[in-house]
Amino acid sequence: MTLAFTRTVPPIPALVVGFVVYGLTWSTFQLSGTAIASRLAKPESRGRVLGFYNGLASTGWILAGVGSGYIARWAGYEVTFGAGAACLALAILILRSVPEPARAGSASPDEETELPDRDRGAGAV
Repeated sequence: MTLAFTRTVPPIPALVVGFVVYGLTWSTFQLSGTAIASRLAKPESRGRVLGFYNGLASTGWILAGVGSGYIARWAGYEVTFGAGAACLALAILILRSVPEPARAGSASPDEETELPDRDRGAGAV
């Protein structure tokens, strides 16, 4: 954000902390998205759903990188940062309007899905 607002490069320790925070938050988002997609998919279509999710997420990463690069070159980092904030706000509004889905094979979203014996671990009986 320092670069976006002051056009100066932050000190190396700040960059290291920023990239560590980015890495932790990105991995949490990416792994939880895959887990949610897997949990909500019907067992017979789980592979297709995960493939679609990964393809869509990868396409989004590519388009966001290319698009933000063009915006930064054309209008500067301030506008790029504002466009990112606007996309985030739009995503939040869209997600707030989506009803919570039921898990595949369950009657309600709060009901736990029973795992088959092979998924319970080595000590399962």
